[in-house]
Amino acid sequence: MLLGIIFWAYAAFPVTQVIRNTGDGVASSKSGVVRLMFLDLPVALMKMAGYLLAMIGLFAAIASLINFLTTLNLGGDMMGMVSSGLGSFTNMGTAVLSSVLADTPLSMISEMMGDLMQQPEMLSNAGGSAWTVAGAMGVFSAFVSVVFVLVSMYINVAIYQFLFGLVAALVNWVKGPYLPFKSL
Repeated sequence: MLLGIIFWAYAAFPVTQVIRNTGDGVASSKSGVVRLMFLDLPVALMKMAGYLLAMIGLFAAIASLINFLTTLNLGGDMMGMVSSGLGSFTNMGTAVLSSVLADTPLSMISEMMGDLMQQPEMLSNAGGSAWTVAGAMGVFSAFVSVVFVLVSMYINVAIYQFLFGLVAALVNWVKGPYLPFKSL
């Protein structure tokens, strides 16, 4: 019990560092108000949420590895609980972006993203006790879930930045329309 408290108290330090770095990054932005509100801040929040989920997932995966190797419980009774919980949180950013895209002609992109970000079934049901194959699969799935969180975060950030670039280009074109025709 005490070892688990110390372990999770240690995990709080890198988590606070992620939050501090995100705040410093937004504070040092030299963008205008529109770009800050619609690009810098949402991207920073997406990255912060992804990094926090990955950091907590990594510490939970390490706790499940310690539980698997030594049978010390550092928080959580089932090793598979970590991977199934992270699997549901992985789709959090994708769900927000998908709901925005669902009302546009780009709805097929949101469906494709939803299919892509589904966690494999073998990882979500993994779990077991120490020194068993099911336990080893639970530890493996906990570490793989961290990778799923990071991949999902980077895909969401890339799609958001691409869509922002399209909207910004459209707004700039509307301000001064120009069609590149050569005069004959």
